[in-house]
Amino acid sequence: LGAIGAAAGGVIISQTAAVKASDKLDPPKYPWSHRYPWQAYDHASIRRGHQVFSQVCAACHSLNLVAFREMVDVCYTEDEVKEIAADIDYPCLDDEGYPDEDGR
Repeated sequence: LGAIGAAAGGVIISQTAAVKASDKLDPPKYPWSHRYPWQAYDHASIRRGHQVFSQVCAACHSLNLVAFREMVDVCYTEDEVKEIAADIDYPCLDDEGYPDEDGR
């Protein structure tokens, strides 16, 4: 009796797995302009994305792992990146890396 129950359970499980596998949903295909390595990104779109990040997302998130030099010639000129970097306030740190009390 146990063998029959195990066999029936195995059939039910394998049929359930087959049904789940056939119910998959493929992601949509979009005509991305940067699909191949020799194609470039949409620079205007990257600039808009950085602007949205700066105005919305930067309140809670940071780009501390992205260097300013990585934006040069991708979405901004070198002068524009220097201007963006100059607008950011950096904390003054002492020799041990802690915030300086007098702010200098």
